[in-house]
Amino acid sequence: MYRTMLVPLDGSPTGVHALTLAWNIARRSGAGLRLVHVHTPADIIYIRGMPVIDDQLRAQSRAHERAYLQEIADRLMAQAPIPVSWSNPDRGDSIAGTLAREAATHGDSLMVMTTHGRQGLEYAIYGSVAEELIYLSPVPVLALRCSETTTVTELPPEPRILVPLDGSRVAEAILEQALALGRPLGAHYTLLRVVSPVAGGLLARYASYDVAATDADQNRAQAYLEHLARRLRADGLQVVTQVRLAEHPAEAILCDAKIYGCNLIAMATHARRGFSWLRSSSVATAVLRESPLPVLIYRPRVRVDAVEGHREPIVALNMLAFQLQG
Repeated sequence: MYRTMLVPLDGSPTGVHALTLAWNIARRSGAGLRLVHVHTPADIIYIRGMPVIDDQLRAQSRAHERAYLQEIADRLMAQAPIPVSWSNPDRGDSIAGTLAREAATHGDSLMVMTTHGRQGLEYAIYGSVAEELIYLSPVPVLALRCSETTTVTELPPEPRILVPLDGSRVAEAILEQALALGRPLGAHYTLLRVVSPVAGGLLARYASYDVAATDADQNRAQAYLEHLARRLRADGLQVVTQVRLAEHPAEAILCDAKIYGCNLIAMATHARRGFSWLRSSSVATAVLRESPLPVLIYRPRVRVDAVEGHREPIVALNMLAFQLQG
């Protein structure tokens, strides 16, 4: 069960879009909301090489941000008896890093935010706070891609949640997060496994892929999903499974979300950091950039088993270690 949900706000019209979604979830789950506006100090003005700091301008900027947060909090609390608080922390190394430390320090359970959906040159210049948060956040990030013309919709009663899985333990870590979000809403779940065609060998002259090997992979994928689904159904959840044959997982996920009338996509990511993070996109971030639906993304911490050499998710995060690392 969620304790509090952190909602980052930046003062822009698109930044407020996440409030409708977060408020809808909080009202139905009993969670509180915490509004956060990261304060970025005004640039220092230089006159004849000497720095000039306008303390009055800085004070007015901070007062404006706090009044903005208080106004939204008052309006939300007038609608329903749900706890709403806010904070206005100073920006650290980055906005995403500051938000991640806020979530760790205050013990938030979920971050709900909008992403501006930048593309092309704008994305190369400004990047994406949401995508950086996928790597840094100690809690799942529920992101909604919006523009100033977006019409925000609430999650309907008994929403349908699509959960893509790739067979790894890291991917399965999203199940706990998807259940935490969906249980209070009476959600129905679709477990999806995208199987890539197996390339045909020299003997497969008339086929673009090895039919027998691909069929075997699909059968194994179906058995894997059904094994997970039985455990969830035994817990009283509504779960169906689907195996999709496709070469491009992100496209298949978005297509199936539309076909099955899903209202939300939930998935884990193997996201990397550094130069590889800038140059390559995981399936999760590709889905986030294109999805018209809210996307719940979680990057579990992983450890490497020295004996077996496999990676295993660590769902419980050591908050102190995270803060020291940040």
